[in-house]
Amino acid sequence: FTNGQKTRITATLNGPRLSLQSSNGCGTQQALDAGIISIVSPVGNICATTFAPVVTLRNFGANTLTSVTITYQVDLNPLSNYAWTGSLASGGQTNVTLPNVTTTTGAHTLTICTTAPNSGTDGNINNDCTTSSISVSTGGTPLPYSQGFESSTFVPTGWTLFNPDNSITWE
Repeated sequence: FTNGQKTRITATLNGPRLSLQSSNGCGTQQALDAGIISIVSPVGNICATTFAPVVTLRNFGANTLTSVTITYQVDLNPLSNYAWTGSLASGGQTNVTLPNVTTTTGAHTLTICTTAPNSGTDGNINNDCTTSSISVSTGGTPLPYSQGFESSTFVPTGWTLFNPDNSITWE
């Protein structure tokens, strides 16, 4: 492909055909297949050492999902388990709020996985887990707070620049 063709197909696959990236395509659908497709929160920078993770659980399997064990951990700390129950049709997804997690300030990796869908064996373990990098900060300045932007140095000391879409951040 030319560079222009490559750019065009990438734009198509990341735009109107985004669903193809998670499609089973011509593959065989497993009877039992649960997975975590995203960590809704926390993401990026958070201001508390205790938080309740929210994840999106998806039923990739052919059978209705009625139970699954969700395991989660921060860094290499011990695993915690959450027993989800409900009724999730094939192809369906739902947000699940997990019990509180407590950690320390600093950079961490949150890992969340599924196991034992409907108390059985997961047909595709490749979609079971997802991770998120988070940074916990409990310091800060009490409100009200003001910051002048006249200094030639930006980002001010103690600040973090968060630009998830890599677009213009400030002018």
